[in-house]
Amino acid sequence: MQHRLMGVGEASALPMYMRHSQRAQEDVPESGRRVPWYPLTWRGKALPLEPLLMVLLTFVGINAELWAGHKSYRRLYTEDGRFEMGNLQDWQHSAMYAAFLLSGVVDLLGRGILKDTLPHGTEHGVLGSAFLAEGILFAFHLKGSSLDKSVHILLVLLVFAASLACFAEIGAAHGTVKQGLLPTARALLVMLQGIWFIQAAQILFTGNIAWDPNYHGSTMMVPVVFVTWLMIVLVVALVSFTVVSLAKMHRTSQGLTKP
Repeated sequence: MQHRLMGVGEASALPMYMRHSQRAQEDVPESGRRVPWYPLTWRGKALPLEPLLMVLLTFVGINAELWAGHKSYRRLYTEDGRFEMGNLQDWQHSAMYAAFLLSGVVDLLGRGILKDTLPHGTEHGVLGSAFLAEGILFAFHLKGSSLDKSVHILLVLLVFAASLACFAEIGAAHGTVKQGLLPTARALLVMLQGIWFIQAAQILFTGNIAWDPNYHGSTMMVPVVFVTWLMIVLVVALVSFTVVSLAKMHRTSQGLTKP
């Protein structure tokens, strides 16, 4: 269930990011400051919906991992001073949520009281660090069968790639150069990460005989499924950009032909 919820949240964000990416390739904002989140426009004002959701949902996620559904708070240590193995996964997930919670807080501060204080690119750097933290946690989360490890290794590669895309945007965030396809790459990587979370749940937790962890053929099929989703996401992106570009050209031509 957790994999599916995370996956749906990340995969469904693509339409907003695609529009944000289109805007990012146009002129630099008047403020000269770019941010890695998509604003919700309401009555002419750009509201920080995405950072607010990031803070809220990650806070809920941390408490769901460490408190909800348990008789008491998920303790980190056993009575003899060792780490509690049964709870470490919950603490790993909470650490990941905390990294993105920090990113959301920085986004809000960068838009508010620290707007003229934070260096340009700070928001991208913190978001890239959050993805880096997620990748590190998943990289050391590898356990169990070769099927389980293959699924998580591909997820780690996606997360590290998203982190690199964020750090690469820092140069563009100065407003001295155009961002090009960097926001698009980040959007597609986040979408693919979301899809892979959902697919991982289908592979690891449904008990489907096709994904028998003791059968090597199941492990060999994992990268095939991953590459298939990669191609689907690329095709969707190309079609989306083509449609948006043609619509923009059509509106432009109509404006030029009006008397």
